[in-house]
Amino acid sequence: MTDTTDTVGGSDLAGLLRSTEPVSVVYTDASGDQENPGRFAELRARGIAARLEDHGAPHADIEAVEDLLSRTTGAPSPVSRFLVVRGGEVLVDEVLAGEPVVPERVAYGPVPDITPLVRHRPADIAFVVAEVQRDSATISLRRTARVGAVSEDRLEGREDAVHKFGGGGWSHLRYQRHSEEVWRQNEAEVAEHIEKLVAEHAPAFVIVGGDVRAVQKLEGELTEPSASLTTTVVANIAPEGSSDDVLESEIDRLIGEHVERDLAAALDLLRAGGPGSRTSATGVGEVVAALQQSQVEILILGAPSGTDSTVLALDGAPWVATAPEETFGAAVLARAPTDLGLTRAALLTDARVLVLTDDDRPRDDDRLRAESYAAEGADPDVDAARPSDVRTPAAVLRWATGPDTPA
Repeated sequence: MTDTTDTVGGSDLAGLLRSTEPVSVVYTDASGDQENPGRFAELRARGIAARLEDHGAPHADIEAVEDLLSRTTGAPSPVSRFLVVRGGEVLVDEVLAGEPVVPERVAYGPVPDITPLVRHRPADIAFVVAEVQRDSATISLRRTARVGAVSEDRLEGREDAVHKFGGGGWSHLRYQRHSEEVWRQNEAEVAEHIEKLVAEHAPAFVIVGGDVRAVQKLEGELTEPSASLTTTVVANIAPEGSSDDVLESEIDRLIGEHVERDLAAALDLLRAGGPGSRTSATGVGEVVAALQQSQVEILILGAPSGTDSTVLALDGAPWVATAPEETFGAAVLARAPTDLGLTRAALLTDARVLVLTDDDRPRDDDRLRAESYAAEGADPDVDAARPSDVRTPAAVLRWATGPDTPA
């Protein structure tokens, strides 16, 4: 499953989609695991530049793209890259972990094809990682779709209580109390930094590992909602050569749980409406009608269909239409592939986009749903909640359509 909001740069993606100025778009494999990665990157960049020229892209765009792609990313392979360039200015440059999930895209036009980015992001959620010691901490904000950290800060605390005191008696007791207070102050500073990240970025979870005593102190300093989001790892991940495999394994587990629960919840909402309901839409016609009213809360797409189905991409609200008479005065920018047209309209109306793959149907839905019901104190009806094939495109709506029908 992929879960995408406008995470390329907050409102930047929506601004990009609203613009009617033509842009150059590239989505390609950017792995550098060949025998001569530098030379391979240059040849790949040259080939993509030639294709952009064939599409009518301006020289400034071609030059910018070729310059970017001719240099390796430095990220571990496999890795992909998504670029959007306008007038030689790089608007989007995303290095994405993993091989390309759709065929390579090279295009120039007024409707940027952002579907490769949407399909590539594996539930692009934010999370915070804190690696703490008694006198220091490294705190990073990460996103699952990013190769590196979005931001990383190293905090240095007081060191006057780090080394063990060899004496005894009252001096030892005073030193011990002093040490405890210094460690508490250090972890209070770390907690404050974590809580600031939580407030600003609303991460799905916070994970903390490192020195056992420092982790315990930090737990005691965190307040809500950060405390409820936090999972601790009992492993010393100090920088002196210690392995962080335990930490990374726990991160993978938490991400997997979040993705599966999010998917199960979205499909529950869709199934709760059912075919012909007033709280869901199914099929291109119904979904387009809902998008035109900014009524879609969650757009659900399937795997690329491989068909030539298209919709009209518009220069303003309602952003998408199936026929010229449904444009409500907006100008037609281009005929766009249906998935692109729907995704663009969804993001421009603040809807979420979920992409189902074959692996997502049904994907242990029953267990997750049963856990969700149990957590709410309800008795799950597993037979009623059994997964069924989901017809896409589909949408969960923000409000019901039409008037109530008398019984």
